[in-house]
Amino acid sequence: MPLFYKRNQEEQRRQFVLILSIICYACAATGFLHSLLLCWEMGHNDNSIEFAAIIYSFIPSVIMVWSSVLIALIINNIRKGIVFETSNAQLITWVGAVVLIGGVFQSILYNFTNIEQLVPGNTNHMLVYLLGTFIAFIGQIFHIGIRMKEEQDLTI
Repeated sequence: MPLFYKRNQEEQRRQFVLILSIICYACAATGFLHSLLLCWEMGHNDNSIEFAAIIYSFIPSVIMVWSSVLIALIINNIRKGIVFETSNAQLITWVGAVVLIGGVFQSILYNFTNIEQLVPGNTNHMLVYLLGTFIAFIGQIFHIGIRMKEEQDLTI
């Protein structure tokens, strides 16, 4: 049976949310496992793995899990028919704030500790700042749209 066969929209939405959830939790699990591996190395080897490196690798997992919970709340509200409400706009803004704050913490840990040699890959945190700011900006646009909808409801 193909992955996306013809079915009603509710089943398509459920499958889409399920796939996104699996991807998100798999990514978060890799971060948790990497943190556990660093903890094990810190306890069993004499190389100087700092606690900051463990926290640095743990932050993206926390961001993903927290953002997933907030997004699940938004999807739950949309399923109930609560779309253009202040609660959804606040949740979207909180998702942006979580991503932005996580990026700031990672940047602080990277720049003010000496974990450069322990952290592989690209460490440009500007993309995380931009992503968090963009999501928070969408939340603010959502607030403006809600106010416009309320004004339109009053004029009709």
